Amino acid sequence: MVYHKKDFPTMFSYTRFLEVMPTVLAPLSAFFTHLKGKPTGIEFIDSTSIKVCHNLRISRHQVFKETAARGKGTMGWFYGFKLHMIVNHQGEIVAVKLTPANIDDRAPVKALSKGFLDKLYAGG
Repeated sequence: MVYHKKDFPTMFSYTRFLEVMPTVLAPLSAFFTHLKGKPTGIEFIDSTSIKVCHNLRISRHQVFKETAARGKGTMGWFYGFKLHMIVNHQGEIVAVKLTPANIDDRAPVKALSKGFLDKLYAGG
């Protein structure tokens, strides 16, 4: 963050970023709800890893201590969350869910896809 002070003069410190980060999940969820697209009959679902710290620092990590978890993704073990998302064939976000990393990718599918009557394609 030090390198872009000129580009972003009002950017806060990394310490402040870590303090604020846990409080943005609710507004981010509301933002996604507002932008949510409509199901079109062809939807795609996949998940991605959101790492909150390096594996060596898990025991010292404090910011998401109560909510993050250790899980396994396509690139190996990590500590953090998984973002599960359904998009329609036009690229619009139809449904989204954030889970601790230790939740199986198949677990949120039923709740996320509730109300979809046609086809849902899953990533592998």
